[in-house]
Amino acid sequence: LLLLCWAKLNTFVTRSLRPALEAGKVCVFDGFGLNAYLHASAHCYNNGRNCTEVFDFHHQLVAARIVTQKVDPPVYLIVQDEPEVLAHRSHRSITEMSVLHTHELNNIDRYFDGTGQKEPHLLDGRTTETRLPEAIEIFRQHLD
Repeated sequence: LLLLCWAKLNTFVTRSLRPALEAGKVCVFDGFGLNAYLHASAHCYNNGRNCTEVFDFHHQLVAARIVTQKVDPPVYLIVQDEPEVLAHRSHRSITEMSVLHTHELNNIDRYFDGTGQKEPHLLDGRTTETRLPEAIEIFRQHLD
């Protein structure tokens, strides 16, 4: 699963992101390497397997396919929601989302810890109206 996610990510980086960055454009999108990692590790976790190799392999792919293409680590804006909200949005049970939520929170911390990634910005506002100004301010800080 990780390789499937990475095949899509690599195609996006080589065909779209790298040319846009070379043209001096600011790129904003929903999802990047963290999404590939969380998706693959959650799948691994759900199947009762050790996810350590997913983490290690993912960061080897980051070095081989992102860093070598001179793509700086992205600025991550991570929306924080309670498992109940996530369950409603994903149409899963609260129990299932609570387990996945805990797993993902633990893996998000590990993803950024000593891996060369920029520290994430956690958006904890409960509505789009409260999150949007916060996100815009973060973008402004990074563009200056």
